[in-house]
Amino acid sequence: MKRTIMLLMGMMLMMLTCTTALASDHYTAGGVGYDYWDGYWEDEDGSHGYIDGWIITGYLPGITEAVIPGYIDGGPVWGIGTDAFKDCSSLTSVEIVGSKYFTYVQGGAFDNCTSLTSITIPATSKSNGTYQNCTSLEYAHLSPKGQRCQL
Repeated sequence: MKRTIMLLMGMMLMMLTCTTALASDHYTAGGVGYDYWDGYWEDEDGSHGYIDGWIITGYLPGITEAVIPGYIDGGPVWGIGTDAFKDCSSLTSVEIVGSKYFTYVQGGAFDNCTSLTSITIPATSKSNGTYQNCTSLEYAHLSPKGQRCQL
């Protein structure tokens, strides 16, 4: 019995330690949530690569403008994750600034952002469903070429 209790206590301690370690890899600023990623990834279309930096993973309720920095604590911001801003009806604009590493917007990232009118992004990979039901979206500014596209 003592052995079982000690084993359970040890497992609980490990779970608490793991939770603490994961929490240190999360950052929130300006109403936007980021997770740190260090490892390989692969998309459904077979594209893959290595990321050592930040991925946008969520938002705080009521956010209206998201200004995404190029770097957080010296680490680059690589992209916007799946469903990161999904159903954020208060979001009106998104701008990614100062990142030469920002390379993708995952599917569903802006689904149902009905107030979103403009977005400025340096580059994106192809992703189905990124802007579904964004009924107010009029323009996307795609840099580095600085092209402005009517949607």
